[in-house]
Amino acid sequence: MTDKKEPMQEQTKAPAEKQGKGLLTGLMDNIAPILCVLLILFAVYQQKQITGLHDAVSSLMTKEVDTTPKIAVISFDDTVESWAKIDPSGNLGRRAISKTVELYNGKGYLILDADAIIGDVGFAEFINVTPEAIKAKRGDNNE
Repeated sequence: MTDKKEPMQEQTKAPAEKQGKGLLTGLMDNIAPILCVLLILFAVYQQKQITGLHDAVSSLMTKEVDTTPKIAVISFDDTVESWAKIDPSGNLGRRAISKTVELYNGKGYLILDADAIIGDVGFAEFINVTPEAIKAKRGDNNE
């Protein structure tokens, strides 16, 4: 009888030992796929973040290129003198300058007086609203 008990004890020990090893390998078998999925999700998330940063940088670069300053130059003294010949009260000259400044400001231009500029006007647009210039433009349009 004792011979029979000994193999039973061995049989009961063997499954217990297998369960201990099985628990560890079972845990590893369950964790490994979960960790792989988490790693893949993290890589996808990180790639989306990098793409978003790249898009933000490229949009900033295009904004910097597109925002060249718009500058318009007008000779206030010459304009006032020209209009004073037609209207000594100065009302027509004042209105012409006022409307011109409003128009160019509405388009986003910075308007400078020609007397305030030292050197060449460069890429700035020169505005001429003297009566002669207006007549010349109207004459070109009528022809």
